[in-house]
Amino acid sequence: MDTRDVLTRCALCPGICVASCPIYRLTKIRAFAPNNLARIALRFLNGESGYAEALWACTLCGACTDNCPLENPLGETLRIVRGLSASGGETTRIEPILISDSSPGYQVLFLTRKPPSNRLMGKLGLEHRVFWLNSDLLYSVYYNGLTLNPDLRGYHVIIHEDYDAAAPLSRDDKSRLMHSVEFMHLKHITLTLDTPYILHIPCKVQGELNENIVTGVMGEPSKTIKTCLGGGGGFPEAFPVESLEVAKGVLGGEQEPVIVTLCERARDLLLRLGYRVYTPLDLLAGGY
Repeated sequence: MDTRDVLTRCALCPGICVASCPIYRLTKIRAFAPNNLARIALRFLNGESGYAEALWACTLCGACTDNCPLENPLGETLRIVRGLSASGGETTRIEPILISDSSPGYQVLFLTRKPPSNRLMGKLGLEHRVFWLNSDLLYSVYYNGLTLNPDLRGYHVIIHEDYDAAAPLSRDDKSRLMHSVEFMHLKHITLTLDTPYILHIPCKVQGELNENIVTGVMGEPSKTIKTCLGGGGGFPEAFPVESLEVAKGVLGGEQEPVIVTLCERARDLLLRLGYRVYTPLDLLAGGY
């Protein structure tokens, strides 16, 4: 669908999806409402100055599209417009780094911001040819609207702990894409927490991951939160104060000692608020 057509449809809408947008719902900043972001993007495309920063007032969680009767892909369209703002959306190549060569016949792509660690590979039972790819780099390129040209040939499994960073790869072959907690479940790895915890299942994971798999690895949580905390899509980088307000609004003063999130971005945001928060890989690596 044409970029301008998507934006125009949204801009002319009175805002059917507005109540579903976590950013607008919790900040009450009218400019952050999806239909207003579409109007801002159109003004940017028309050459009006002063609108580029507002293009990042969105986590690209997709709640607006899910609640739109036309299923208008506003988030993906905003990402493309960001590319025009950043540097024209040119193609970018990112090369993984080989960190383990145990079994040349079976290749795994490990997507994480953690530094390469053979110890962590061992805990995951990865006795294969493992390539490591920095998820921060992939995330930054993709959410600035640039085009990626990843060469996924030869990889049998792509393990990640962040659906945001994995988004550009999921278009190529979802069947090989696996969240780290899914891989732990496959390997019969369990993580025992000796304290009650809140489980955060972010927007990108819903519909992609069976919740029973998560609780099978980590046990039953005291509570489950299923919404965007404001950590993705470049939003916290552009609007750090507002992103913290969104996270606080979602948690609503929760005092549980531990939060386990399936999103690296949410973890970083909650760490800034002083929470004890981990991803499953953090716990496996001994971060608890």
